[in-house]
Amino acid sequence: MDFQLHGKTAYVSAGAHGIGEAIADLLAREGADVLVGDQDGDALREKAHKWRGTITANLATGDGVQHAIESVLRTFGDAPDIVINNLGVGDSTPFEEITDERWAESIDVNLMGTVRTCRALLPRMAARGSGAVVNTGSDLAKQPEPGFVDYGACKAALLYVT
Repeated sequence: MDFQLHGKTAYVSAGAHGIGEAIADLLAREGADVLVGDQDGDALREKAHKWRGTITANLATGDGVQHAIESVLRTFGDAPDIVINNLGVGDSTPFEEITDERWAESIDVNLMGTVRTCRALLPRMAARGSGAVVNTGSDLAKQPEPGFVDYGACKAALLYVT
């Protein structure tokens, strides 16, 4: 299938495994120039041959996102044509057992990594007049379960990002 991605640039966050890796692989197969960011440096080194480059960073932190964005801009010379925000980690801890610290961690991973990435790249994409952003969500955003409450709340908040 031709998605007309030849020559497009793409950044995939949390792309060393699972859905993110599958998306990065598909974009690359379709001709996009792909950068993949993830905190799992070992996996990125092992899989680096599949993409233009990789960025090892903790994308749940402001410093990690800043490092990734700087690498993306340096590599592509501008914001990418495509941004895939795939960062997310679920935890089935029941609501009443989720500590304030766990809520803060969940917000950083499941919401703020995407917020920070969009805040940095969207103005550049808008100034150029083109681009696409995909934020990976979850059905838990609209259909909560007793566990994964913090995760679902963060994914619901993503509906308002971009």
